[in-house]
Amino acid sequence: MPKKPFRSLLLTRHMPSPTRGGSSMRNHLTAAALAGFGPTGVFCLRIGEATPRLEPVPGLAVCEQHHRGMSLTSVLWAVLRSPLSIPGAFERLTFHHDIAAALDRTLESFQPDLVVCVEPWLHAYLPVIRKHGCTVALDLHNIECRLYADVARTAFTPRRRLSAAILRRVACGLEPAFCAEADQIWTCSSVDADAVRTLYAPRGGIHVIPSGIDASYYASVEGGRGDQGPPAVLYCANFAYAPNAEAADALLHLFPRLQAARQDCRLILAGANPTQNMLRSVGDAVTVTGMVSDMRPVLSTPNAVLVVPLLHGSGTRLKILEAFTCGIPVVSTAKGMEGIDAVHGIHALIADGEESIVEQVLRLWKEPALRQQLTANARRLLEERHSPHSVREALAKALADCDAQAPSVDSVA
Repeated sequence: MPKKPFRSLLLTRHMPSPTRGGSSMRNHLTAAALAGFGPTGVFCLRIGEATPRLEPVPGLAVCEQHHRGMSLTSVLWAVLRSPLSIPGAFERLTFHHDIAAALDRTLESFQPDLVVCVEPWLHAYLPVIRKHGCTVALDLHNIECRLYADVARTAFTPRRRLSAAILRRVACGLEPAFCAEADQIWTCSSVDADAVRTLYAPRGGIHVIPSGIDASYYASVEGGRGDQGPPAVLYCANFAYAPNAEAADALLHLFPRLQAARQDCRLILAGANPTQNMLRSVGDAVTVTGMVSDMRPVLSTPNAVLVVPLLHGSGTRLKILEAFTCGIPVVSTAKGMEGIDAVHGIHALIADGEESIVEQVLRLWKEPALRQQLTANARRLLEERHSPHSVREALAKALADCDAQAPSVDSVA
């Protein structure tokens, strides 16, 4: 435990509330957990299209949102035209002096002991933070350099492949630089922690802060519990992310094999930015929801199985943790389950390859006792490793280490 109350500020591009997507969900739980150790605030900087208004998070002392309308696409095209290096051009184009001044005022008035910078994209604002002598933790939701290498390989259009290739170049410049300058690195899993050690030269200690789920939020969900009604296959995601779109295509390809075994089965693809291929597949047995503001009604689907055929990406798939807390059995590739200490046949079914995925889904439909065993064990795993209490315990260790660290005010020119 830290020896003193800690004043913490979360600097992020992803609003912690409303909780839409994995990044905002992780930010929400991190901010709530930090508030248990002392006054905590959020400074949210959005780049791109207009976004929903930041909703107040209970218990936060500071809650600010700043938005700049230049879209990410416009930034990337400007980066290509710039004579600067790709990372340098990106930082110049996403650094706004008025926002830096607002951040400076917030730091002066709030006087945090710790600033948690979420992801490496806001590296340009690090000198502003260092002026105030704060300890700086970099919270890596993903290993961005590897993630965008995957996206560049799997994106379906030349435009998306080019955007991902540019972002990979940006990440490969900013991520190692931020890791070398931050006092602490936080990762979602030991897998990502090992990647940081292998790829970069982190200046400070690495702490695994697990992504978590507040089970009380899903208390009203009854979906997945029991095996009554037509069976359903669920996949919940933002399909603008190429690995999720690739996973949706894999499900559409294997779904006829499931229908051959159970003619009444359904496939539900829930989330924003569905691809044209997904929309063309809509029919009596295939539902594509589009943007869902609250995923709980989808997770209430009876007799559901969450199938996660991911082949690329990093971080922790919070969709799996949502299924665990809602009593929905999970069939996932090993990549999809990365960062979650689930054991095949105990907490979930791990299947790589279309034939194996189909076999494991059919097994769940035929064996209700297995379904009950997996969901009960998965819920216990969630409570032990990915609950708000687990997040608080991990943060307590990170903050205790902050007590022994003296932030380097002059480490950034």
